[in-house]
Amino acid sequence: MSVLRALLRPAAVATRAVIAVRPAVAAPSASVWCRSMSSAVTKTPPSVFGATGKLATKLFEESSKVKNLSDVRAELKRFRDAYEASSELRAIFINPLVEAAEREKELEKVFQQTNVKTKEAQSFLKAAAATKNLGRIKQIVNDFDKLVTYELKEVHATVTSAEPLQPTQVKRLETALKGRIESDHKLILNTVVEPSILGGLVIHLDQQMLDLSVSSQIRQIDQQIRA
Repeated sequence: MSVLRALLRPAAVATRAVIAVRPAVAAPSASVWCRSMSSAVTKTPPSVFGATGKLATKLFEESSKVKNLSDVRAELKRFRDAYEASSELRAIFINPLVEAAEREKELEKVFQQTNVKTKEAQSFLKAAAATKNLGRIKQIVNDFDKLVTYELKEVHATVTSAEPLQPTQVKRLETALKGRIESDHKLILNTVVEPSILGGLVIHLDQQMLDLSVSSQIRQIDQQIRA
């Protein structure tokens, strides 16, 4: 047990203090956010490497021609989730004794289950299955997502709170976070509830992170007591 927790455990007044802090999940103002970060978010061209990078780049080029990058990305992610969740499905494409016709039939079935409809996604996955590259599907999707995110000028943000945020709080967060990105970029905001942070917020914006959680403050106090 940490020193801080040992000190807090018998103290009812300390318990009330933590409870008083817990509801403080309101989004920080834009000025607080700006003072807490060293610089605004600037997107740089992504780098993808190796066999998975080449495959992702090829799919990116084909999808760009017909301007359906978002649809292909969503379909690939659904297929990836289904493929990784089923050991039986993976076995079909790994087992050399399974006939090619059976693999194609199984692939079509998965397409229907995961709603993979675009020509680009279907053609790519069929080729990946034929060349035994489905085992790399997780990294391929990650590389493809990097390329698409940059091309569509998306900036992803994740805000973690101890309790669900109110719509007004989310709106304030969006306004503050948009002030940290370029005006022609699109903010993709995702909210997560994690009671273990006790209160406050943990904000990830692209590669930057701002920890305003109560649990983080407790750890800092604990470290100071131990020092």
